[in-house]
Amino acid sequence: MSRSIPLLALLLLAACASGERAALRTAVVERDSAGIAIREYPAGAIAAAPEWALSAEPLAVIGDDAPDATLDLSTASMGGILSDGRVVVAIAQPAQLLMFNADGTPGGTLGRQGEGPGEYRFLQAVLVLPGDTVLAFEIVRRKAIRFAPDGTFLREADFPLLGDRPVAPILRGRLADGTFVLSGESLLPQAPGGAEKVFRMDLPIFTLAETGGQYDTLTVTQSAQMYASSISMMDQTMPIARPVVFGPAPLVSPTATGVWISSGESAELREFRLGDTTASAVLHRIVRFQMEPRPVTEGDRERYTTDAKEMLTRFGAMMPPGMLEAEQAKVDEALFANTFPAFGQLRTDLGNRLWLGTGAPFGDSVRDWVVLDADGALLGRVNLPEGMLFAAAADRVVMRREDATTGLVRLEVWGVTPATQP
Repeated sequence: MSRSIPLLALLLLAACASGERAALRTAVVERDSAGIAIREYPAGAIAAAPEWALSAEPLAVIGDDAPDATLDLSTASMGGILSDGRVVVAIAQPAQLLMFNADGTPGGTLGRQGEGPGEYRFLQAVLVLPGDTVLAFEIVRRKAIRFAPDGTFLREADFPLLGDRPVAPILRGRLADGTFVLSGESLLPQAPGGAEKVFRMDLPIFTLAETGGQYDTLTVTQSAQMYASSISMMDQTMPIARPVVFGPAPLVSPTATGVWISSGESAELREFRLGDTTASAVLHRIVRFQMEPRPVTEGDRERYTTDAKEMLTRFGAMMPPGMLEAEQAKVDEALFANTFPAFGQLRTDLGNRLWLGTGAPFGDSVRDWVVLDADGALLGRVNLPEGMLFAAAADRVVMRREDATTGLVRLEVWGVTPATQP
């Protein structure tokens, strides 16, 4: 009999823990305030969410980790997953859109480097549209270039200038009705007059109808937390603002019906939806989490400094003479936040679910991800391999990972199985 007591105790503890998790999931507070739906999750709700299963090993690996690797993915930071599991990847040096089959084998290219129809020089965004059409946004020439799933060039469309800016705003995504969502960052922002040493500027979020026309302001959030600095190139120095490392920064992720935004100041997401016209917007929903801030440690600072200098070295061949050394020196002068933002990454998958990373987007070891539905309801959590979430789909994710020994970057495709809600 005595030997059964520990087992009974364990069963009771497990039952209690299960009950506590269920209680936390049901403790969410939902209310309405002036037509705005508000959902508030208590502390511990994320840890109590159903855990999604990750495949035992990658379904596919894109990029070789051997010393003689011929595929350089060090500049790969954007792409997407097609409905059949193929992965599209954009690299910057040389500019190229690469397609890979679901098993990771090469599947051809989309377009090529150049300035003619279907060609590109500097890609800022890659979207996978319904029907697996791939849209690549060439920001310098303000071209939205579309390719069929088999790589055939379809057409391209011009984006208008925004005032006297030489380039278009940053493309963030596209709603189901074809409306594009963009944000108005400046590529080399300067500190506003009279600003404190550390500051945040207004960041407008724009919409643009698929048929073209003018940008309409959806809402205004805040830019990344910045500090005054400078940049040097070709024997010239100009003042610019640089982001505070690990400081609060905006996250913008459109779904089919709305645009979710986090200012980075707190563990809060806001969803905006278009009104009767693209010129009007409605704050539709607010989702809040109770989360304790995580301190930035000396180890975090050292890791960032090392990683940032290595990344600059990779892009050194693209920089004017002397700029690499100057920028690496600026890394040593960087300002760091005292705590990480609550959210580090925000992605929308093909099913319009939101993937919310609770770590920083760069130089961070936190691997916890939260999955919400398009209305902000907590579906589950998943522990992903360390790295950047490159893309997500219904049953798989693509992680951008860097080998700590070789410095080579690879993309790993992992299977994800949602948990069944109790």
